[in-house]
Amino acid sequence: MQRFRRAFAFLLLVALVFAGAVAAEENGKLQVHFLRIGRNDGILISMNGETAFIDGGSRYHGNVAADYMEKLGVTHLNYYIGTHAHSDHVGAACSLLARIPADEILYTYSLAVDCMLDSARTAEEKRVIRETPRRTLAYGDEFTVGAATLRVMGPKAYKPRASYKDGLENENSLILRLEYGSVSFLLCADTTNGVLKALLKEDPSLMECTVLKSPHHNVGLRTEVYDCLKTDYMIFSTSSKYPPERAQINKARRAGARVLITSGDNAGTVVFTTDGEKLDYTCENEAGKWKVGKKSIKLRKGQTKSVSCDTRRMINTLSFESTDESVATVDRALCKITGVSAGECDIIVTAFDGSTRTIHVTVR
Repeated sequence: MQRFRRAFAFLLLVALVFAGAVAAEENGKLQVHFLRIGRNDGILISMNGETAFIDGGSRYHGNVAADYMEKLGVTHLNYYIGTHAHSDHVGAACSLLARIPADEILYTYSLAVDCMLDSARTAEEKRVIRETPRRTLAYGDEFTVGAATLRVMGPKAYKPRASYKDGLENENSLILRLEYGSVSFLLCADTTNGVLKALLKEDPSLMECTVLKSPHHNVGLRTEVYDCLKTDYMIFSTSSKYPPERAQINKARRAGARVLITSGDNAGTVVFTTDGEKLDYTCENEAGKWKVGKKSIKLRKGQTKSVSCDTRRMINTLSFESTDESVATVDRALCKITGVSAGECDIIVTAFDGSTRTIHVTVR
């Protein structure tokens, strides 16, 4: 019975998302879906009847992604984009494209195609990889999905590897910037902190975006890269078995980012919708009955108090904002509230699904 309820809830969610997708396209809006697809990347971009899909995971997960798109009514892709030659990224191409064909496969260099072919298990899966038109991407290349622009921000050049089992292949990961109006998504695949640091030397604004897809699933960023980060949302595309480290989540929250994890015990599939100015999102899951330890606190000027948060079984990714930092400030990671000057304000605590709790602060 519980399994049936979960399946029904998922189908209902998909139906609602599909209705939203149709309305969004009619209104000229961009949608970006970050799929709950294990410790893998699976990103669907849709606008004005045009679509692109990035990676998808292993061959098995390619079918999971195809199931998701078919329920949305997506039967064709303008682009399939393979970010680098690792089977947990482009292994999905063969099974996915056998069900949902693409006009073009965009990829890095020949090893990525070898990985796609070696992941295939049927003649049809091999045929679709061989016969779909292909194009390599280079630094600076641009193409569009609807009115949105995708630009290759890195790497500056590829360092071909002898085998797609080589871990250093991550350095060849495409870094893509998706832009529509004033809203931007930085999609980092499995790129390394070393590659990002090198690119930041030439472009200090690289890590400034509205939404960041963190590199390498649950691995995250080094402190020196976080120092350059300016984003509203940070997505970790990973599973419940491989959560981000607590230090990574805390660094992201201190940088001002709302953390969303595509695992089953957190947000699940996340869908962003934007008209180029305003950005909204929906999650597959709800945060549940979480709460804060105190609804109000009193402080003296300079005094700091901690407020506990009960997040039940979900990973604590709560974000904290003060409505008046001249009265009280808050440590976004640890929920430590500090009185600044006499007055009153609220601390707004937000869970991954957008649900909020309020802590009223009085400073004397």
